[in-house]
Amino acid sequence: MPALTNNMIFVFVNLGLNVLLVHGVSDFHGRVLWSGMGYIGSPIATSISRILQLFFFWLYTCAIKKLHQKTWPPFEWETFSCNRISKFCKVGVPTTFGNAIESWQLQVITLFASKMGRLQVATMSGVFQVFTVLHCFAFGLAKATNVRVGFHLGAGKAKLAKQASLVSISMAFVIGAIVTIVLIATRQVAGKIYSSDPQVWELHSKISVFTAIGYLGVSLLISFTATLLGQARPLWVVLIGFICAWGISVPLAWFLGLRIHMGIRGLWIALCVGYGMFSLLTGIVVATSSWEKCAEQALKRSEATEQLLYRKEDEEEQ
Repeated sequence: MPALTNNMIFVFVNLGLNVLLVHGVSDFHGRVLWSGMGYIGSPIATSISRILQLFFFWLYTCAIKKLHQKTWPPFEWETFSCNRISKFCKVGVPTTFGNAIESWQLQVITLFASKMGRLQVATMSGVFQVFTVLHCFAFGLAKATNVRVGFHLGAGKAKLAKQASLVSISMAFVIGAIVTIVLIATRQVAGKIYSSDPQVWELHSKISVFTAIGYLGVSLLISFTATLLGQARPLWVVLIGFICAWGISVPLAWFLGLRIHMGIRGLWIALCVGYGMFSLLTGIVVATSSWEKCAEQALKRSEATEQLLYRKEDEEEQ
């Protein structure tokens, strides 16, 4: 809740700073007191709001509420041992590359769209923005999945961790299916959300079926990857993501979109195929997971006592 409150406040702070730095200030009589900075004011405003957002979040959680004291040990140089840093990097570095692989894939495919003309890149960018908004459901589930799976594994409760993952995947499928149906049903009007160009509306309607299918695949994928990250197994996400993004999606997008001139429809077919394979393979890895082994490894990483390694009786009571 502190994070949600902080984020919501700075939505309006960012909006206000953007209006101020881009358009300037006028008095009640319409006289311009300051003409603003124009376009460059927008990134400056966003950067300022992000820095302030971090500062106030730290101020509330650490300086005022001191929420960190319940779990953070006293600062000691022994905390930063090579063994602990190595354990952290084994999870953090692959996760970073996994995010980069997918992000760069989307950027490259957007560049493919830019070679097709103004209409195509405008539609592609608009659809991506709609996806970003709609994926708040999937990302919210992913955050919960990551936390709950990691929490239960860290307590040695493999069964509860598995149940948390199943709940997430089931909810992701149901919500993804509902959004998919809505996207297909509103394909004739959805383009008006982000554009006033009738040509963009028409092109959006032609690719809506593919974008809707892609949304369902990505929703499931996000829950699968969140489970793997909760298990501290990001290497699977990196390997599968690299194969599917750069071995399937990007080459297929180039071939369909630019080589045989299927246009933006070809780009989305490529994305659907790539994300479909990504979702399928990560789903197989999750389904074949050894949850007991993941729990044991989680306890070892957290340097828990041996008495916590197998708390099966407590888990069965739960």
